[in-house]
Amino acid sequence: MVILEVSSIQTKKYVIVANPICITPDHVLGLIESVYSLGGRIDSEELNNIIDVDMDILTHAIDIAEALNLVRFDQGNIELTELGIKVAKATTKEIKKILRERALNLEPLHTLINEIKNNNGRIEISRVREIIATFYGENNIEHSLDCLRQWWRYLEILSRHGNYLKLTINPP
Repeated sequence: MVILEVSSIQTKKYVIVANPICITPDHVLGLIESVYSLGGRIDSEELNNIIDVDMDILTHAIDIAEALNLVRFDQGNIELTELGIKVAKATTKEIKKILRERALNLEPLHTLINEIKNNNGRIEISRVREIIATFYGENNIEHSLDCLRQWWRYLEILSRHGNYLKLTINPP
């Protein structure tokens, strides 16, 4: 699990895994759908044997799903939360709304959204790259940007306008 301490009050922000592998909304939703179809609770190794996914991807998808409060992970067992069950049964529109509300707390989306809110609803792409570099390193900007783009497109929270990104939602 990748965790970034953001204050001394034990507040933790989860960072979307974008490098060296990219965990996308599809990975997280695939996890939720798989666990739901198998009864809502399953051992992670057993799930891995059934769906035959790279264990690195599965582990990180579990971490993000847990950060989004969609699953509980304890002693190797994955269990859907009430919210995870709701997502498993929801329409695509409902899923996007639920995930959008929670994913805005994942880094670096949280930092990007705050920066955009403080700059009249937009941010220069060069500044986006600087922020991404602080989370993933200078050598991983392009790969990480491609990964994060999948998140903001799926969640419909940002759109590109020339050399800027603009908010497409009104975040809290």
